[in-house]
Amino acid sequence: MNNENYVERDIIKNSYYVIYFFNQKGVEVTNLKLQKLMYFLEAIYMIIADDDHLFEEQFLAWNFGPVNKKLYDYYKNFGSDSITLNSSEAKSLTKFPELNKSVVEVLFKLFGEWNAYQLVELTHEENSPWSMVYIENETNIVVPKEETKKWMCNKLEFGQS
Repeated sequence: MNNENYVERDIIKNSYYVIYFFNQKGVEVTNLKLQKLMYFLEAIYMIIADDDHLFEEQFLAWNFGPVNKKLYDYYKNFGSDSITLNSSEAKSLTKFPELNKSVVEVLFKLFGEWNAYQLVELTHEENSPWSMVYIENETNIVVPKEETKKWMCNKLEFGQS
């Protein structure tokens, strides 16, 4: 395996690095905020790497925007409190791929100052991928990754992909 091109696709492992990086910059991350950050992280990755996904798992159109169920279940015990990593989660970051790290840095530059509700508002904008599929009280509707990539491309003014 060529380590230079290796990409970590596990959403939980990626979340460890997002939490770690944001915390190092003095930014707290809650479950709600993390959901949106991970959704945007995948979109940014798809643009930068010209790939059709980062995570195998899907994001679902929930009331407060895109949610990854695996990620939600993993962190739900934190409720609305700031998420902290345990020692084994933090230790796992020693071999985290450079490409993933650089995408998290871009994520932070774009959204590091945003609170959870600003991120939710962004996902709820008219014609966002979430808004195009969301149906109230339905929790199993997938937010299409290709639409997310196109939408983020436009938001960041990279044009259509």
